[in-house]
Amino acid sequence: MSILSLALMKDATSNTITGGTSATFETDGVEIKNGVHMVDTTESDFTVRPNITIKNRAHTLLPTGIYTKGKRDVTLVIPKLLADSSLVFNLVRINLEVHPETTAAELLNLRLLGCQCFSDSDMDNFYSYGSLK
Repeated sequence: MSILSLALMKDATSNTITGGTSATFETDGVEIKNGVHMVDTTESDFTVRPNITIKNRAHTLLPTGIYTKGKRDVTLVIPKLLADSSLVFNLVRINLEVHPETTAAELLNLRLLGCQCFSDSDMDNFYSYGSLK
C-alpha cells in the first residue's frame, strides 16, 4: 500500500479493535507533573513491563484575552529484551493539541482520524520501511 493513496474516514463513528488479549494498566506511584504513570499489571517481569505516561496541559487565558491550545500527551513504552541481554524501550507517542472552542464532534473526528493514521493499511509501508511513496 502507499501513503500517496491514503484514504481516511472523516466523521467516523468509532474505531474498532478486535481480537487480542486485555492488558490492565494501573498507577504505580511514579509522580508525573500534571499527569499519571501506569504499568501493565498483566506483565510479571518488571524489566519488560509496558508502561504509559499520560499528561495534560490545560488551556491558558493570556493577558490579551486569547486562550492557548490545551495539550494532551500519551506515551506508551514497551521494553524489549534483546538477544545480548540489553534492554531497549520501543514507544509510541500521541500528542493532541486543541483550541477550547473545538466542539466535541470536531475533537472526536480528530481523534478517530489520528487512530486511522496508525491503523490504515495505506500506512503499513511507511511504518514498516519508512516509505514515503
